[in-house]
Amino acid sequence: MSDLEDNQKLNFFKDYFYFEETRSNEVNTQVSLIIGSLSILFGFLAFYLLNMPDDKNTSHFLCLYYLCLFCSFVFLSIGIFYIYKIIRGFKYRYLAHPKELYDVIEEQNPSKEQFEKHITKQYCLAAEENKKSNDSKFFLLGKSKDFLVYALLSLVITFLPYYILMGKEINTNKIEITNKKEYFMSEEKKEQIKAEVKTEKPIEWPKETYVQKNPEKETILTKDLNKKDKE
Repeated sequence: MSDLEDNQKLNFFKDYFYFEETRSNEVNTQVSLIIGSLSILFGFLAFYLLNMPDDKNTSHFLCLYYLCLFCSFVFLSIGIFYIYKIIRGFKYRYLAHPKELYDVIEEQNPSKEQFEKHITKQYCLAAEENKKSNDSKFFLLGKSKDFLVYALLSLVITFLPYYILMGKEINTNKIEITNKKEYFMSEEKKEQIKAEVKTEKPIEWPKETYVQKNPEKETILTKDLNKKDKE
């Protein structure tokens, strides 16, 4: 026989029961915060999906972008799955309804000792089952947090290839705009631009002067260096 009185046993298991009730409320609070933070992750994911880089050429950055995006989606899905199991996968045990207990007391008239033993046993069984449920829920909550953190890190890493690819796309758009301007030009204008680029104006050097000296008469000759000597 235990040296503890029935009243002490009742208070112990009653406190244990409400302790597990507090743990259950703590899990529910954390789950609510996580569900609220999911909107941030979905916002990042929607941003990347609605602003997909248009890179026609396959590159390592494009592969990295899609890989990070895929990993983010997988991690996010697993984290949500654990949250769903926490919400839907567990039941908690409580004492019988007060009306039912009252009817038993009135109809069967149990003694004080019998009543306290019954209530103590109910608190004990309920606390035991609720403890198992809370332990499982905290375990799943930790797993959910881990995968959601992985999803967040993947989304952050996705920004690196996204930034590089979008920079390439901007440069490509500039080239396309330039090409469109050339496309709408007339053929005559295009030829004129090409001629201006390729054709170089010859340098007009000053005419060189030659003096032919002879005893009788000096003759001054001029020669245009811009004309080729036919000789």
